[in-house]
Amino acid sequence: MHAIVLAALMAAPVRIAVLGDRTTGGDDTEAFGRCVSLAVSMRPDAVISVGDLIEGSGPAGLEIQWAEASALLAPLVSSVPFFATPGNHDAAGPGGGPVATPSGPAPGIGVDTVMGVLIVSWDTSGDMDDTGAALRGLDSLLSGISPESASVLVTHRPCWLEGQGGPGLAGGVRAAAERADIEAVLSGHIHILRTERTGGVLYVSAGPSGGASLPSSPTGATLPQVGWLTVDRDSASYVSLPEGAALRGGFDSPGEALLLGILRRAAAGFPAD
Repeated sequence: MHAIVLAALMAAPVRIAVLGDRTTGGDDTEAFGRCVSLAVSMRPDAVISVGDLIEGSGPAGLEIQWAEASALLAPLVSSVPFFATPGNHDAAGPGGGPVATPSGPAPGIGVDTVMGVLIVSWDTSGDMDDTGAALRGLDSLLSGISPESASVLVTHRPCWLEGQGGPGLAGGVRAAAERADIEAVLSGHIHILRTERTGGVLYVSAGPSGGASLPSSPTGATLPQVGWLTVDRDSASYVSLPEGAALRGGFDSPGEALLLGILRRAAAGFPAD
């Protein structure tokens, strides 16, 4: 019976809430807290931060900044698995690093698992101009990933886009993701919501979840948002809440548009099922 239950859980889609960048220099200081509350209400199987949980500079010291981030994230990390990849702001000074989780500090580089899905964290918080070194590090990280495994690569800088590292890095990252049969690559850093699917891999630049340099809607309102990644064995889909979030490039499938409608009703207090 245990084996049957385990097999059923492994076959079920895994639902992951994605928190985008939070830097504290913005004019909407409560945005990140609202995004955390939204993520809690979505009842995900896990939560992923794509980095920049702190500013890393300014009058408040790093210990104070991490304490603030930990307090804001407490409703999440106390109830669901939480994974954090360091951003360039997180690593801006001595002592910088991912926020502590119930099982200890989340690794900047490593592999973990949630309900059979591998969460692979690649640290791109530093300089990425040495393409060869960056790709060797990524290949080493992915070397133990079986193509048969459902897996998500999480990295702060969207190195799969040109201009986010040394020459040839974007193509090398995409080739590595395809070789490892990664279902989705999540990133942040540029504060722009964008998705694309090439070579069987879903690439996501998560929109910001609060803080500085937020993009604006046509009305001038900032758009803090929470991503919703669904991994179903060998496929992945991504939508963003709230409704005002602007997606660059459109949805990847009609199914994702349907999923977005369900999530919006759930966030508004209506049952999703």
